[in-house]
Amino acid sequence: MRGRVTAAVVFVALAVAASSASARPTRRAVDVQSLTVVASPNAPGAHRIRLKLIFRYEMRCNYPGVGPLVVTFPSALGLPKRFGAHSVKLAGKPVVAKRKGRRVTVTVPPPSGVLCGIVGPGSVKLVFTRKARLASPTRAGSYRFTARHEKRAFGAKLAIRPAG
Repeated sequence: MRGRVTAAVVFVALAVAASSASARPTRRAVDVQSLTVVASPNAPGAHRIRLKLIFRYEMRCNYPGVGPLVVTFPSALGLPKRFGAHSVKLAGKPVVAKRKGRRVTVTVPPPSGVLCGIVGPGSVKLVFTRKARLASPTRAGSYRFTARHEKRAFGAKLAIRPAG
């Protein structure tokens, strides 16, 4: 009796394993790495715009990871020579931003406290406030941004809408 029960359990386990191995996955793997760029206002030639970059990728406990976050701005977008205090925020907290040509570098601070062990999709916002003194391109159109953080590369387009 005991041998037949064991044989039945083994048979069912093998049948389940064989059927799941031949079954097609019902979901595609989702690429969680992306960048979204939004300007407010998004009109041509606007001054002192607010620019929000939203990075989405796998993070540990929604912490983006230490190190520099480098954003390359399109040449049509006006940048200040320097960013004033509290003009750039990462995850709602002021950070120092340094400009070199069209590249702006922000250093992600180390985490405070203990991080959990969960790794999954997360997002972080990098916001250039109106104090950053950015100016939108003078013509309506689509403008490409690129960014790098750790080993990740991002790209996104900013839409500038025609006036009226």
